Amino acid sequence: MTGVIVRSAANVQAGSATRMATIMHGAWLLVFAALLPWLMRMTPVACLAGILVYTGIKMVNFRQVKVLAQYGTGTAWIYVATTLAIVATDLLAGVLVGFALSLFRLALHSSRLKVKLHQHDEPGNASLRLEGSATFLRVPSVARTLERVPPNTRLQLVVDRLHHVDQACLELLREWGRNASSRGCELVVDWQQLNQRVEGVRRAA
Repeated sequence: MTGVIVRSAANVQAGSATRMATIMHGAWLLVFAALLPWLMRMTPVACLAGILVYTGIKMVNFRQVKVLAQYGTGTAWIYVATTLAIVATDLLAGVLVGFALSLFRLALHSSRLKVKLHQHDEPGNASLRLEGSATFLRVPSVARTLERVPPNTRLQLVVDRLHHVDQACLELLREWGRNASSRGCELVVDWQQLNQRVEGVRRAA
C-alpha cells in the first residue's frame, strides 16, 4: 500500500501528466525484477527506507489543512487525525482510522440526496435540483446527471432544498461550470447561497 502511494507521488512530482507514466513505471519495475534481480538485492534497505520516509514527508501538506477548514472544521480534524494515526501506527491503520472518522461524520449528515434534471419548455434551458445532503458518496450520481445535460444548454442549479454539500460535490459543480463553455453550456448558480450549505464556510465571502 505504501509503495503504490509513494510511486504515484513520485510520478506526479516528476511532472507526469498521463497514464503512460504509470505504465512505464511498471515496465521498468518488471525489467529490473526479471532481468536484474541481483542488482536490486545490492540496494541497501536503509536507502530504500530513507527514500520512502522522505517522499512520505513531502506528501504531507499542512497548508491543505487550512484549505480543508473552509469546507468544515470536521474535515480538517479528520485530516490531522489521520496523519497522526499514520505516524503513530502504520499507513494501513492510519487510513482505516481516517476512513472510520469520515464515515462517522458522514452518518451525522445523512447522505440522502435527490438529483432531478428538468428540461424546460424553452429550448436550451434546464434546471438541476438538489434535495437533501450532497456528499462524496453522491458524486457519481451527480456526475452522471450532469453528463446527460445536452450541449448548448443553460443549466440553472436549484439548491433551496439542499441541506448540506461537501467539498467533493462542490468541486464537481465548480469543475463542470468551468468546462461547460466547451460544450456551449452555462451553469447558473447562486454561489453565495450554495456556500451557505457548506459547514464552516464564512458567510462574509
